Amino acid sequence: MTSRHRPLNLLIALALAAGLGGCGSAEKPAPLLQVEACRLFPFDDAIAIAALYRCLLRMLWRLKRDNQRWRRYAGMLVNENRWRAQRYGFDEGLVDFGKGRIVPYAELLEEMILLTAEDQEAFGCQAEVAEARAILARGTSAHRQLATYHAALAAGAPPRDALEAVVDMLIAATLEAL
Repeated sequence: MTSRHRPLNLLIALALAAGLGGCGSAEKPAPLLQVEACRLFPFDDAIAIAALYRCLLRMLWRLKRDNQRWRRYAGMLVNENRWRAQRYGFDEGLVDFGKGRIVPYAELLEEMILLTAEDQEAFGCQAEVAEARAILARGTSAHRQLATYHAALAAGAPPRDALEAVVDMLIAATLEAL
């Protein structure tokens, strides 16, 4: 077995790919991971995500400064986690390649918070980063939007009216936040 097949075999072992034909197919778009704080809602969520992101970047800088680096993984493995994050949000976990298994996002978040403790202290943003736990506890805006949509459908609203209910919920939440 060649080293180029190891990443695929890990995905197959985790039942994430059915073989060579299952990877990179039209069923799984190749997403671009971006941090777009303006799309996060409520605004406290955007601040929490931005603070954690900033701390992760500082942690990587510290590693480089100390002549260390984060482990590098094959691009197809990283893309698998990107796809999982887009498809499932934090509900289904991500692949921890070091452990060789899918790990619940709550566990990964705790690991990120611990890894960036020094950086949180340097920036004075421990409370903002800790708010990421609250996002997990209450769900994201996407969770609330889906719940609103499905509740409206269950109440007999046609799909267009259910979408309008989501827009109304977002408007009300935005006004409340102001």
